[in-house]
Amino acid sequence: MFVIEVDGQPAGLIQRYRHRDEPEWDRAVGIPDAAGIDDYLGEPALVGQGIGTAAIAAFAAGTFARYPEVEWIIAAPQQDNTASWRALEKAGFARLWAGQLESGHPSDDGPAFVYGLWRSDPTS
Repeated sequence: MFVIEVDGQPAGLIQRYRHRDEPEWDRAVGIPDAAGIDDYLGEPALVGQGIGTAAIAAFAAGTFARYPEVEWIIAAPQQDNTASWRALEKAGFARLWAGQLESGHPSDDGPAFVYGLWRSDPTS
């Protein structure tokens, strides 16, 4: 878990984890060799200024460096969290799936989008 700072002030949180270390989540998402990221900007005044996008892009690069065995970085925002999934898209993530995740975690209640960023083009 890391703190996102803007001008030296805390603005949000971001975390990373390997799916293989979270077997329930790994089964729910169903994408092998992945790492997950979750982010949250806590200050409403900061939403829509590109801060989330910049944090996600930088954190994704660091996640690939931290976990060289991982081929994907996955994020699963709720469908009604437009700011979150737009930030993912602007950071280069592609929408892979939409629906209800089979997870026991309360933050996963409701329909979600699953987004992925590939380390390399899977077709090459």
